[in-house]
Amino acid sequence: MLSADILLATYAAFRRSKAKPTASATIISVWLPGFEWWKHAEVALVASGLIHGWFLVGSLSALIGTTYGELLLLKLGLFGLMLCLAAFNRFWLVPALAKAATISQLDLALTRLRRNILAEQILGVLVVGIVGLLGTLSPAIQGS
Repeated sequence: MLSADILLATYAAFRRSKAKPTASATIISVWLPGFEWWKHAEVALVASGLIHGWFLVGSLSALIGTTYGELLLLKLGLFGLMLCLAAFNRFWLVPALAKAATISQLDLALTRLRRNILAEQILGVLVVGIVGLLGTLSPAIQGS
């Protein structure tokens, strides 16, 4: 959760930034690789979340046939979309910023990056909302 909070806050600051395209591109190309070390912690969190989720759901029928399970699937789907956007940003848009030959190419890449960051923020807020709702429900294993 901490890494998600930090990223969402940083994305918000970047999205509101009115810096020149060249300054924004420089900041991104220097700053973004600093998050590389988080991937190990995130893999551990995802793995522990899957194990914990299985203990709370218990079976495939409970995953599909209960409100808790359906919300959990929705959360996982939204989180998957966040990962896809993050991968697109990291492996296509950030390199496009580094390779931009003109200001218009740079501006286009920054506009796309800002749009994707907004989409990631919206998905992040939805995921956090679903997590809050899941905390109020009885686990699916109790309903089956």
